[in-house]
Amino acid sequence: MIPISPALSGGLIWSRNGCGYEVKRNDRVVASLRKTSFWSSDYHAESGCGNWRFFRSGMLGNVEILDASNSCVAAFKPSWGGPGTLTFADGQSFLVVSHGCWRPVWKVTTADGEVALQIRTRERTIELEKQTDLPENRWLLLVLFVFYRMQQAEEDGAVAAVVAAIS
Repeated sequence: MIPISPALSGGLIWSRNGCGYEVKRNDRVVASLRKTSFWSSDYHAESGCGNWRFFRSGMLGNVEILDASNSCVAAFKPSWGGPGTLTFADGQSFLVVSHGCWRPVWKVTTADGEVALQIRTRERTIELEKQTDLPENRWLLLVLFVFYRMQQAEEDGAVAAVVAAIS
C-alpha cells in the first residue's frame, strides 16, 4: 500500500469491492475495508499505517475501533437525525454526517466545525482538507470509518425495507 500524504491535494478515488471498499491513488491501493466474515458484522480496515477492527457495541449503533493489539483507538456515538461523534482515545473528536438522499456527500468535521474530509458518492472521490493538520494514520482511519458508516447505512436500509415488505 502507498502512503496517502502526497494525495492531500486530490487524486484519491474509491470503489466498492464485494462487501468492502478500496481507496486508490494512481491505481494503487492506499487502504481497504472488508467484512471479516459473511456472518459477522465486524469489519477489518487495513492501510500502510495500521490495521483496525470496527464493530458495533450496544443496542444504539455505537461503534468501537480497535487496533491490532485490541486497544480501543476510538468510539463512535450516533445522534438521532444529526451528526454522530467519533472520539479518539487522545480526546480528539470529529462529527460525521451525510447530506443528500440518493447520492449523499459524507462529511467529517472537527469539533471546531472545520471540514476535515468529504466523500462524494456520485463522483467516488475523497477530498481531504489541507488546513486540517492530522497524521496520516488518522486521515486513513477517518476515511475508512466513513466507508464503514456508509456500509452500515446500506445494511440498515435493507433491513428496514425487508421489515416493511413483510408487514
